[in-house]
Amino acid sequence: MKNLIFSSFVSRPTANKTHRISNTVYFQNLIVSLSSAKQQNPLCDVAIIIPFSKKKEMPKWFVNDCRRFEILLIEKNFTYFNDSINALWSFSLFPLSLFISLYKENEYDNILFIDSDTFSNRPFDDIWEDDKDFILLYDIIHNHSATQAKDQSNEYFQYCGKRIYFTNYGGEFISGSSKNLALFSEEALKMYTVYQEKKINYQHGIESFISPVAYEFQKSGKLLIKSANPYVYRYWTGYHFKSLSLNYKYNSICVFHVPDEKNVGMLKIYRKIKKHGKTNSKYAIRKLGLTCISLPRLSYLFYKVSQRLTK
Repeated sequence: MKNLIFSSFVSRPTANKTHRISNTVYFQNLIVSLSSAKQQNPLCDVAIIIPFSKKKEMPKWFVNDCRRFEILLIEKNFTYFNDSINALWSFSLFPLSLFISLYKENEYDNILFIDSDTFSNRPFDDIWEDDKDFILLYDIIHNHSATQAKDQSNEYFQYCGKRIYFTNYGGEFISGSSKNLALFSEEALKMYTVYQEKKINYQHGIESFISPVAYEFQKSGKLLIKSANPYVYRYWTGYHFKSLSLNYKYNSICVFHVPDEKNVGMLKIYRKIKKHGKTNSKYAIRKLGLTCISLPRLSYLFYKVSQRLTK
Protein backbone atom coordinates (compact mmCIF):
# COMPACT_ATOMS: atom_id res chain seq x y z
CA MET A 1 0.00 0.00 0.00
CA LYS A 2 1.48 3.35 -1.06
CA ASN A 3 0.36 6.50 0.70
CA LEU A 4 0.92 10.20 -0.02
CA ILE A 5 0.89 13.09 2.44
CA PHE A 6 1.01 16.47 0.74
CA SER A 7 0.54 20.20 1.02
CA SER A 8 0.31 22.55 -1.92
CA PHE A 9 1.52 26.02 -2.75
CA VAL A 10 0.08 28.48 -5.24
CA SER A 11 1.07 32.15 -5.32
CA ARG A 12 -1.67 33.96 -3.51
CA PRO A 13 -3.14 37.36 -4.44
CA THR A 14 -1.86 40.08 -2.11
CA ALA A 15 -5.37 41.54 -1.99
CA ASN A 16 -6.52 38.60 0.10
CA LYS A 17 -6.24 40.19 3.54
CA THR A 18 -6.96 36.91 5.33
CA HIS A 19 -3.63 35.56 4.06
CA ARG A 20 -1.21 38.38 4.86
CA ILE A 21 1.80 36.16 5.36
CA SER A 22 5.09 36.28 3.49
CA ASN A 23 6.12 33.46 1.18
CA THR A 24 9.24 32.94 3.31
CA VAL A 25 7.14 32.25 6.42
CA TYR A 26 4.79 30.08 4.38
CA PHE A 27 7.71 28.00 3.05
CA GLN A 28 9.16 27.58 6.53
CA ASN A 29 5.76 26.44 7.78
CA LEU A 30 5.62 23.90 4.95
CA ILE A 31 9.00 22.47 5.96
CA VAL A 32 7.86 22.08 9.58
CA SER A 33 4.54 20.53 8.57
CA LEU A 34 5.89 18.00 6.12
CA SER A 35 9.18 17.14 7.81
CA SER A 36 7.23 16.26 10.96
CA ALA A 37 4.84 14.17 8.85
CA LYS A 38 7.80 12.37 7.27
CA GLN A 39 9.41 11.80 10.66
CA GLN A 40 6.23 10.13 11.90
CA ASN A 41 5.57 8.24 8.65
CA PRO A 42 8.96 7.36 7.11
CA LEU A 43 7.52 4.84 4.63
CA CYS A 44 5.04 7.32 3.12
CA ASP A 45 5.77 9.75 0.31
CA VAL A 46 5.60 13.33 1.58
CA ALA A 47 5.35 16.14 -0.95
CA ILE A 48 4.80 19.80 -1.63
CA ILE A 49 2.93 20.12 -4.91
CA ILE A 50 3.21 23.33 -6.92
CA PRO A 51 1.81 24.36 -10.32
CA PHE A 52 3.72 23.17 -13.37
CA SER A 53 6.82 25.22 -14.34
CA LYS A 54 6.94 27.01 -10.96
CA LYS A 55 9.82 25.03 -9.45
CA LYS A 56 12.38 27.40 -10.95
CA GLU A 57 10.74 30.22 -8.97
CA MET A 58 11.26 28.47 -5.62
CA PRO A 59 14.09 29.91 -3.47
CA LYS A 60 17.24 27.78 -3.38
CA TRP A 61 17.21 27.39 0.43
CA PHE A 62 13.66 26.01 0.24
CA VAL A 63 14.55 23.47 -2.46
CA ASN A 64 17.59 22.42 -0.39
CA ASP A 65 15.42 22.01 2.73
CA CYS A 66 12.99 19.82 0.79
CA ARG A 67 15.87 17.61 -0.34
CA ARG A 68 17.37 17.43 3.16
CA PHE A 69 14.12 16.39 4.83
CA GLU A 70 13.04 13.97 2.07
CA ILE A 71 10.12 16.12 0.96
CA LEU A 72 9.28 15.68 -2.71
CA LEU A 73 8.81 18.92 -4.65
CA ILE A 74 6.37 18.00 -7.41
CA GLU A 75 4.98 20.07 -10.27
CA LYS A 76 1.43 19.42 -11.48
CA ASN A 77 -0.85 21.29 -13.84
CA PHE A 78 -3.63 23.29 -12.17
CA THR A 79 -6.12 21.64 -14.54
CA TYR A 80 -9.43 22.09 -12.76
CA PHE A 81 -11.01 24.80 -10.57
CA ASN A 82 -8.55 27.36 -11.93
CA ASP A 83 -10.68 29.95 -13.75
CA SER A 84 -12.63 31.27 -10.84
CA ILE A 85 -14.60 34.50 -10.70
CA ASN A 86 -13.31 34.68 -7.13
CA ALA A 87 -9.57 35.22 -7.67
CA LEU A 88 -8.95 35.79 -3.97
CA TRP A 89 -9.83 32.18 -3.15
CA SER A 90 -9.17 30.19 -6.32
CA PHE A 91 -5.66 29.21 -5.14
CA SER A 92 -7.20 27.21 -2.26
CA LEU A 93 -8.96 24.85 -4.69
CA PHE A 94 -5.68 23.43 -6.05
CA PRO A 95 -5.91 20.30 -3.81
CA LEU A 96 -9.29 19.37 -5.33
CA SER A 97 -7.74 19.58 -8.79
CA LEU A 98 -4.83 17.44 -7.61
CA PHE A 99 -7.08 14.68 -6.25
CA ILE A 100 -8.43 14.13 -9.76
CA SER A 101 -5.01 14.27 -11.41
CA LEU A 102 -3.35 11.97 -8.87
CA TYR A 103 -6.04 9.32 -9.27
CA LYS A 104 -5.57 9.29 -13.03
CA GLU A 105 -1.86 8.63 -12.51
CA ASN A 106 -2.76 5.63 -10.32
CA GLU A 107 0.35 5.80 -8.13
CA TYR A 108 -1.11 6.06 -4.62
CA ASP A 109 -3.68 4.02 -2.70
CA ASN A 110 -4.45 6.67 -0.08
CA ILE A 111 -3.86 10.41 -0.02
CA LEU A 112 -3.90 12.97 2.79
CA PHE A 113 -3.86 16.71 2.21
CA ILE A 114 -2.79 18.78 5.22
CA ASP A 115 -2.41 22.52 5.66
CA SER A 116 0.98 24.20 5.97
CA ASP A 117 0.47 25.43 9.55
CA THR A 118 0.29 21.94 11.04
CA PHE A 119 2.55 19.67 13.06
CA SER A 120 2.35 15.87 12.99
CA ASN A 121 2.29 14.30 16.43
CA ARG A 122 2.14 10.55 15.77
CA PRO A 123 1.99 8.01 12.90
CA PHE A 124 -1.00 7.99 10.56
CA ASP A 125 -1.69 4.23 10.56
CA ASP A 126 -5.25 4.70 11.88
CA ILE A 127 -5.95 7.26 9.17
CA TRP A 128 -4.88 4.91 6.37
CA GLU A 129 -7.09 2.18 7.85
CA ASP A 130 -10.12 4.51 7.85
CA ASP A 131 -9.32 5.65 4.30
CA LYS A 132 -10.24 2.20 3.00
CA ASP A 133 -13.92 2.95 3.63
CA PHE A 134 -14.31 6.66 4.34
CA ILE A 135 -13.39 10.16 3.32
CA LEU A 136 -12.13 11.89 6.46
CA LEU A 137 -13.05 15.55 6.94
CA TYR A 138 -12.52 17.80 9.95
CA ASP A 139 -15.78 18.99 11.52
CA ILE A 140 -15.19 22.54 12.78
CA ILE A 141 -18.38 22.30 14.87
CA HIS A 142 -20.20 25.44 13.77
CA ASN A 143 -23.76 26.07 14.85
CA HIS A 144 -26.31 27.67 12.54
CA SER A 145 -25.58 31.14 13.89
CA ALA A 146 -21.88 31.05 12.97
CA THR A 147 -20.97 33.44 10.16
CA GLN A 148 -19.40 30.72 8.02
CA ALA A 149 -22.43 28.45 8.43
CA LYS A 150 -24.71 31.27 7.28
CA ASP A 151 -22.46 32.13 4.34
CA GLN A 152 -22.26 28.56 3.09
CA SER A 153 -26.00 28.05 3.53
CA ASN A 154 -26.63 31.20 1.47
CA GLU A 155 -24.23 30.01 -1.25
CA TYR A 156 -25.93 26.61 -1.38
CA PHE A 157 -29.34 28.32 -1.60
CA GLN A 158 -28.14 30.29 -4.63
CA TYR A 159 -26.81 27.03 -6.08
CA CYS A 160 -29.96 24.88 -5.81
CA GLY A 161 -32.72 26.86 -4.10
CA LYS A 162 -32.59 24.80 -0.88
CA ARG A 163 -31.88 26.26 2.54
CA ILE A 164 -29.73 23.70 4.35
CA TYR A 165 -27.43 24.12 7.34
CA PHE A 166 -25.02 21.29 6.69
CA THR A 167 -21.91 20.39 8.67
CA ASN A 168 -19.06 22.84 8.10
CA TYR A 169 -15.77 21.08 7.41
CA GLY A 170 -12.33 22.69 7.62
CA GLY A 171 -9.97 22.68 4.68
CA GLU A 172 -6.86 21.80 6.70
CA PHE A 173 -7.28 18.01 6.51
CA ILE A 174 -8.79 15.90 3.70
CA SER A 175 -8.03 12.20 3.48
CA GLY A 176 -9.31 9.13 1.68
CA SER A 177 -8.50 6.54 -0.91
CA SER A 178 -7.29 7.98 -4.19
CA LYS A 179 -10.42 6.72 -5.95
CA ASN A 180 -12.87 8.17 -3.43
CA LEU A 181 -11.12 11.55 -3.34
CA ALA A 182 -11.32 11.74 -7.12
CA LEU A 183 -15.07 10.97 -7.01
CA PHE A 184 -15.49 13.61 -4.32
CA SER A 185 -13.56 16.22 -6.31
CA GLU A 186 -15.42 15.46 -9.54
CA GLU A 187 -18.70 16.16 -7.73
CA ALA A 188 -17.17 19.37 -6.35
CA LEU A 189 -16.18 20.32 -9.91
CA LYS A 190 -19.80 19.98 -11.06
CA MET A 191 -20.91 22.27 -8.23
CA TYR A 192 -18.08 24.69 -8.95
CA THR A 193 -19.14 24.90 -12.62
CA VAL A 194 -22.64 25.94 -11.57
CA TYR A 195 -21.20 28.50 -9.16
CA GLN A 196 -19.25 29.93 -12.09
CA GLU A 197 -22.30 30.03 -14.35
CA LYS A 198 -24.45 31.70 -11.70
CA LYS A 199 -21.60 33.96 -10.54
CA ILE A 200 -21.96 32.77 -6.95
CA ASN A 201 -19.24 34.38 -4.88
CA TYR A 202 -17.97 31.67 -2.51
CA GLN A 203 -16.41 33.23 0.57
CA HIS A 204 -14.53 30.42 2.30
CA GLY A 205 -12.34 28.86 -0.35
CA ILE A 206 -12.14 25.09 -0.45
CA GLU A 207 -14.45 24.86 2.58
CA SER A 208 -17.27 26.36 0.50
CA PHE A 209 -17.22 23.20 -1.64
CA ILE A 210 -16.17 20.31 0.57
CA SER A 211 -18.98 20.98 3.06
CA PRO A 212 -21.95 20.92 0.64
CA VAL A 213 -20.41 18.11 -1.42
CA ALA A 214 -20.02 16.03 1.74
CA TYR A 215 -23.67 16.74 2.52
CA GLU A 216 -24.75 15.59 -0.96
CA PHE A 217 -22.78 12.34 -0.62
CA GLN A 218 -24.09 11.69 2.88
CA LYS A 219 -27.63 12.18 1.59
CA SER A 220 -27.15 9.84 -1.38
CA GLY A 221 -25.02 7.28 0.42
CA LYS A 222 -22.67 7.01 -2.58
CA LEU A 223 -19.64 7.89 -0.47
CA LEU A 224 -19.15 7.48 3.28
CA ILE A 225 -17.97 10.60 5.10
CA LYS A 226 -16.42 10.27 8.56
CA SER A 227 -15.29 12.89 11.05
CA ALA A 228 -11.52 13.34 11.14
CA ASN A 229 -11.73 14.91 14.61
CA PRO A 230 -9.99 11.96 16.33
CA TYR A 231 -6.95 12.73 14.15
CA VAL A 232 -6.74 16.51 13.80
CA TYR A 233 -7.58 19.52 15.95
CA ARG A 234 -7.55 23.25 15.26
CA TYR A 235 -6.02 25.05 18.24
CA TRP A 236 -6.49 28.80 18.65
CA THR A 237 -3.49 29.84 20.69
CA GLY A 238 -3.66 33.65 20.57
CA TYR A 239 -3.44 35.69 23.74
CA HIS A 240 -7.21 36.30 23.78
CA PHE A 241 -8.09 32.57 23.76
CA LYS A 242 -8.28 30.75 27.08
CA SER A 243 -9.39 27.20 26.27
CA LEU A 244 -7.22 24.18 27.00
CA SER A 245 -7.40 20.69 25.52
CA LEU A 246 -5.54 17.57 26.57
CA ASN A 247 -5.84 15.81 23.20
CA TYR A 248 -2.21 16.58 22.38
CA LYS A 249 -1.33 13.86 24.93
CA TYR A 250 -4.29 11.74 26.09
CA ASN A 251 -5.97 9.77 23.28
CA SER A 252 -3.65 11.92 21.22
CA ILE A 253 -4.49 13.24 17.78
CA CYS A 254 -2.16 12.95 14.77
CA VAL A 255 -2.10 16.53 13.48
CA PHE A 256 -2.02 19.85 15.32
CA HIS A 257 -3.45 22.71 13.24
CA VAL A 258 -2.24 26.02 14.70
CA PRO A 259 -3.32 29.00 12.53
CA ASP A 260 -2.12 31.60 15.07
CA GLU A 261 1.38 30.11 15.17
CA LYS A 262 2.47 30.74 11.56
CA ASN A 263 4.69 33.62 12.63
CA VAL A 264 5.58 32.40 16.12
CA GLY A 265 5.67 28.75 17.22
CA MET A 266 6.05 27.25 13.74
CA LEU A 267 9.13 29.40 13.09
CA LYS A 268 10.70 28.33 16.39
CA ILE A 269 10.22 24.70 15.37
CA TYR A 270 11.63 25.47 11.91
CA ARG A 271 14.83 26.85 13.47
CA LYS A 272 15.10 23.74 15.66
CA ILE A 273 14.65 21.41 12.67
CA LYS A 274 17.10 23.46 10.59
CA LYS A 275 19.76 23.15 13.30
CA HIS A 276 19.26 19.57 14.47
CA GLY A 277 17.60 17.89 11.49
CA LYS A 278 14.53 16.82 13.48
CA THR A 279 12.37 17.71 16.45
CA ASN A 280 9.91 15.95 18.75
CA SER A 281 6.33 16.39 19.86
CA LYS A 282 7.28 17.39 23.40
CA TYR A 283 9.27 20.38 22.11
CA ALA A 284 6.61 21.30 19.55
CA ILE A 285 3.78 21.15 22.09
CA ARG A 286 5.64 23.59 24.32
CA LYS A 287 6.58 26.01 21.53
CA LEU A 288 3.08 25.96 20.03
CA GLY A 289 1.59 26.91 23.40
CA LEU A 290 -0.65 23.87 23.66
CA THR A 291 0.12 23.39 27.35
CA CYS A 292 -0.30 27.01 28.44
CA ILE A 293 -3.01 28.55 26.28
CA SER A 294 -4.53 30.26 29.32
CA LEU A 295 -1.29 32.22 29.88
CA PRO A 296 -0.16 34.57 27.09
CA ARG A 297 3.34 33.68 25.97
CA LEU A 298 5.80 36.57 25.81
CA SER A 299 6.85 35.56 22.27
CA TYR A 300 3.28 35.78 21.02
CA LEU A 301 2.67 39.13 22.73
CA PHE A 302 5.95 40.46 21.30
CA TYR A 303 4.86 39.40 17.80
CA LYS A 304 1.45 41.11 18.17
CA VAL A 305 3.02 44.33 19.47
CA SER A 306 5.64 44.42 16.70
CA GLN A 307 2.91 43.78 14.14
CA ARG A 308 1.00 46.84 15.34
CA LEU A 309 4.12 49.00 15.36
CA THR A 310 4.84 48.17 11.72
CA LYS A 311 1.35 49.05 10.45
